[in-house]
Amino acid sequence: MDNQLDVLGILSQVNVVNYRYKTEVAEDLNAPVHIGFIADDTPPLLSSKEQNGMATGDCIGLLLGIVKEQQKQIAALQADVTGLKKKLGEI
Repeated sequence: MDNQLDVLGILSQVNVVNYRYKTEVAEDLNAPVHIGFIADDTPPLLSSKEQNGMATGDCIGLLLGIVKEQQKQIAALQADVTGLKKKLGEI
């Protein structure tokens, strides 16, 4: 069984938005702006069962998967640059 997820694909489905809590705005029109996700608009994989909140642990797992994927890409790009420098006689 393959446990690999397309973490970058999942990330592309997540919209990061600015928002204010209705209760805070009702008390103060200058309530602070928050940055995050709207649970209703988030992929089910990252939402709670009722899709009214975020599955924080799963979000952290996704972020770690993204970092690992980016590190693979960085390593591959570094190897390409080193190979090109060798061909040009810069190393």
